[in-house]
Amino acid sequence: MRLFLFALFTFILSTTTMLAQFEDHQWKHRLILIFADENGPTYLQQMDNLRADSAGLKDRDIRIYSIFSQSSRPELSPSDRTLIRRKYNPDQLPFLVLLIGKDGGIKARKTDGYPRQEIFDLIDSMPMRQAEMRRKKKGDG
Repeated sequence: MRLFLFALFTFILSTTTMLAQFEDHQWKHRLILIFADENGPTYLQQMDNLRADSAGLKDRDIRIYSIFSQSSRPELSPSDRTLIRRKYNPDQLPFLVLLIGKDGGIKARKTDGYPRQEIFDLIDSMPMRQAEMRRKKKGDG
């Protein structure tokens, strides 16, 4: 019984810790989560497209996370990848881009490439972003 409770506690703690890394961004950053094959052409094109405007990403407080089904990268353990996939990609789609707002809600999901300008336009149309732009404009003027 003790072993079961210890295993359950460890699982809950690791789940909470792993998901907390995304929740730590709430009210600070917008997230783009990309579920893909690490070497897939759609993923590589998506990343090239996003990286082409690092100033635009920074201005909109965007952080990008890539979640691969299998990866040699040490950022996430296999169990963490599984937990993230269960929460954000429950259908286990082979390619998925999620835009998560500063409030933590999913704002958009695409199962193919998501052009950077389309992401920026969507974010720029959001009330929170509009308020940010007004504050920034007042600060400059």
